[in-house]
Amino acid sequence: MATYHLVTPSTRGIGLALSRHLLSTTPSSTHIVATHRPTSSPDTVRKTILEPLPNSNETDKRLHLLPLDFTDEATITNSIQTELPRLIKGRDGHLTRAYILPGILHPEKTLKSLKAEEMLETFRINTIAPTLILRELMLSGLLPRQPSQPECKLMIMAARVGSVSDNKLGGWYSYRMSKTAVFQLVKTAQIEAERAYGGRVSIMGYHPGTVRTGLSEKFWKGEGEGKFEAKEAVKKMVGVVEEGDRGGKVWDWKGAEVLP
Repeated sequence: MATYHLVTPSTRGIGLALSRHLLSTTPSSTHIVATHRPTSSPDTVRKTILEPLPNSNETDKRLHLLPLDFTDEATITNSIQTELPRLIKGRDGHLTRAYILPGILHPEKTLKSLKAEEMLETFRINTIAPTLILRELMLSGLLPRQPSQPECKLMIMAARVGSVSDNKLGGWYSYRMSKTAVFQLVKTAQIEAERAYGGRVSIMGYHPGTVRTGLSEKFWKGEGEGKFEAKEAVKKMVGVVEEGDRGGKVWDWKGAEVLP
């Protein structure tokens, strides 16, 4: 039985490292569906993902690319509700994992520094896009309803700074608020999934720590607990996702719940 893992986006940072990690560690029956911006060359994206991996036809055949723009609802709908089912069902496969990873950060320190357009962009990428992807996955017919179908786990990128109870420093208004909404998203979507899929779909949020990527490069100061290179971060991410049922809550890289 062929299984499919969706990684969106996949061309840099955590998404790129995760795509490589999954291709390197999952069995030959597992395929990776990686999304990229519609303006990117599929050949270039494929080369970027595969270049450091062992050069084998099997690995190349297990990587499938889909164009998706997080700021364009039409491309989200087309890629997730139309093209993804066409790919998976056409090969008699099953979607068993989805890693929903879009993120952008405008680190405003004070209310005076807020800009409406930047706030809207932050919510569009960090909150609205993951919500639309969940919507399209539910409409796609890919999520399991029958006991004979393998269970599916959906992970959405959250952040500890989205926790209201953990906010001791303030600042980062739009990023904090957009990530606070992710706590509500995974809880509410999990309730709906329980009703619709009878416990066969798990929707969780994940806080990866501080990962050395373009998103956090301005805030990387030395080493310490919770600071990781992307390769290490995705290993921890997959480990937490695979540990039992974590639906409806947000978890950190240690496997501990992040309270709202």
